[in-house]
Amino acid sequence: MRIVIATGLYPPEIGGPATYTALMETALPTLGHVVTVVPFSRVRAQPKIIRHIVYTRNLIRAARDADIILALDTVSVGLPSLVCAWITHTKLVVRVPGDYAWEQGRQRFGVRESLEDFQKRSHNPLVMFLQYIQALVVTQAAQVIVPSTFMAHLVQRWGVPHERITTIESSIEPLPETIIPHAVVAGVTIVSVGRLVPWKGFKELIDAVAAEGHWRLVIIGEGPQREELERYATTRDMRARVHFAGALPREEMLSWVKAADVFVLYSEYEGLSHVLVEAMALGSLVVVSDIPGNRAVVSHDADGTLVPVHQVAALTAAIQGMLAHPQKDVVRAAARKRANDFSIEVTVRKVAELLNSVCAS
Repeated sequence: MRIVIATGLYPPEIGGPATYTALMETALPTLGHVVTVVPFSRVRAQPKIIRHIVYTRNLIRAARDADIILALDTVSVGLPSLVCAWITHTKLVVRVPGDYAWEQGRQRFGVRESLEDFQKRSHNPLVMFLQYIQALVVTQAAQVIVPSTFMAHLVQRWGVPHERITTIESSIEPLPETIIPHAVVAGVTIVSVGRLVPWKGFKELIDAVAAEGHWRLVIIGEGPQREELERYATTRDMRARVHFAGALPREEMLSWVKAADVFVLYSEYEGLSHVLVEAMALGSLVVVSDIPGNRAVVSHDADGTLVPVHQVAALTAAIQGMLAHPQKDVVRAAARKRANDFSIEVTVRKVAELLNSVCAS
């Protein structure tokens, strides 16, 4: 089977779609498939609108002899993939890692609602246009892949019948054999990883760390909110205790995670976080927001701690509780065991089986 993967993010960029693309690009050929990746990053420097036209042209060229297109988001590459599928008469499968309209609304258009509340209300015309585009793309796809039951319910709201939705949990590639913990200064080191965007909760994490004078925070990742977060850390008199490490190679990122006294992921939304599973595979003590995507990975008080969103005092208390946990080794062992459930072999096999069934239909 000849597969074209359309992706918005691609290594060395970070984020779930970049990690997922790299996994599929490496693993699917071991099952006998031919994979061509078309990254949006190659056209991102072009002017708006033009970049999407050029990207669509690139997809059409790649898909001329393809059996199937796998698009890894619903708008930036999803819409060009749909146009390409129409022109080349190639079957389309779309993976939905999150609500693109909500993410853009939070980042650019003043949306403040939670992901669930966002679905119930009307918004400005630009946000509603993005909602229309992503609904068009998923309803026209032969199959839609989602990483969690929560996302499956969300996509059904967009008009996709349940029989065209397949839940396939994300997985992580095997960890390097030896991860050497990064050198850290004295005191408590808190590490968090993610794109620097509003729904990742970094401002609240800075507030939580500010409550304890001997805690330091390392934030790994890049994104449009970086300058704002750096200014915010300064206003909280936290600039000396918050290290913005930027985007790092995977092994260096994992070395920071392994060095952490506690790994924190305090986002408002996650489909299923690769870095959370990686942190647990390293045996990290994890404190995460109590949202559907994280509940699918972490069992409260067993292999990590779940904390309600937008409750800074509760987040500080949860980190304190984890640092003082009387059975840390038990929690670490449980985290490692849970991470074993996210096998790349299982994920790739399920994706390959789904693509094969679409091609055969």
